[in-house]
Order: sequence, then structure tokens, then C-alpha cells
Amino acid sequence: MWALYSKLQAARSTPDISALLQSLYDVVDTALTTEDRPSALGVHQTPPRYDLSQIDFARLRAEFEKTPHKAVAILNLQEQLAQRLAAMVAANPTRVDLYERYQHIVADYNRDKDAVEVQKVMDDLFALNDQLDDEAKRYLREGLDSDAQLAVFDLLQKDSLTRAEREKIKQVAKGLLTTLANGKLQIDHWREKATAQAQVKAEIVKHLWANLPDNGYDDDEIDLKANAVFAHLFTAAGGYGGGARAYH
Repeated sequence: MWALYSKLQAARSTPDISALLQSLYDVVDTALTTEDRPSALGVHQTPPRYDLSQIDFARLRAEFEKTPHKAVAILNLQEQLAQRLAAMVAANPTRVDLYERYQHIVADYNRDKDAVEVQKVMDDLFALNDQLDDEAKRYLREGLDSDAQLAVFDLLQKDSLTRAEREKIKQVAKGLLTTLANGKLQIDHWREKATAQAQVKAEIVKHLWANLPDNGYDDDEIDLKANAVFAHLFTAAGGYGGGARAYH
């Protein structure tokens, strides 16, 4: 997962993040899938992706309290959280801080593995999981209909927006996804056709120019936001994250 962290760190200094998003999803895809390997009959089979919804963190917490093998339990939880974080970042690449927190917890554990620190690390990992639960429901608190809308909203917003402008951005995100879902994204295999890609990108640019707050964005910012949204939709449509169906 260090490759994912390195990509996320690059986001802080890269003005045009479309290339970053593409490389980020490449890393996430590697993290979420295991290599093809031959079966006993010599036929290559690809195991299914992890079903993250089936992870019982309450049971993991109870088992940790009972087991004398704390280090093994921590490694198990680290693996589960790394998989969950990879999927959540794939669905919304703005969730950089969550992965940074995970990386910090793991680094602390690797520096000091005495009994007190092991307990603290496990508590921190469970607290992070609770935060991921909260993040998974954030679209509802924002008054949006899906995590897919939240991802586009997060990519479009910035700190200097007023409350009214921020609410307008939510409507822009909703409208953009609705427009694309009913139009250009209906083109079969649009990701594989240069002409269709150009049409999707043009629709995004057109929508942002027409609907973003007049005083909130300059011309260059609109172009950068359009690039970021296109890169996200292009990669998410390939099946990454929980909102991929919204991008087909």
C-alpha cells in the first residue's frame, strides 16, 4: 500500500490531478485484486474481489480482547482496513487524510511493539474503522443521493466557497452525473472510444462552465476541475469503488 500513499502525497503539489487520479486507480486496482494463478488443472483463475461488506469488525474487536496473539490480530486488522481504504479511495480520491492516518498508526506500531503500544494501536485502528463508517455515510449528511455524487462534489469544491456556493456545487454535481448518465455515458464502451471520451469530456466542461458559481472559479480552475472529474469518471467507470454503476 506504500505506492498508494505515495500517489496520494503527490496530490498535494500537483496542480492538474487528472494524471494523478489515473495512476492512483492503477495502484488501487493492484491492491484490491490478487494475481491470476493456475488451478490444479493448469487453468488460470482470478479470485473474486474482497467482499468488504462482510467484514465483522465487532467480532474482530471481541477476538482481540481474548487472544494472547495480539500481533497477529493487529496484522489481520491492518489488512482488512487497507483493503477497505483502497476501495474507499477508489470511490473518492479526495479521502487522502484517512489513508494518511492509517499510515501513521502503522508506523507508530512498527516503531514500538510493547504491550501498551499494541493495545493503543489496536484501539486506534478500530477508531479509524469507526471513522470510515462515518465517512461512508457522509453523502447523506451532505444531502446528496449517493457516494458517487459526493465524489464529484468533493472534486469540485474548494475552501474559499461560501455556504451558498457550496450548496450550489452540490447541485452541480447532481446535475452533471444525471446529464452524463442520461446522455454521453450511455454510449457503449465509451471508455474505449476516443471520440466518445472527447464527448464526455466536452459535456463536463460545458456543464461546469454553465453552472459553477460565477465568482468562485477562474477559467484555469474550471479546466482543472473538469480534468479531475473526467479522470475520476473514466477510471471509476471501469468498476472501481462503490459508485461505478453511476458512471456507465
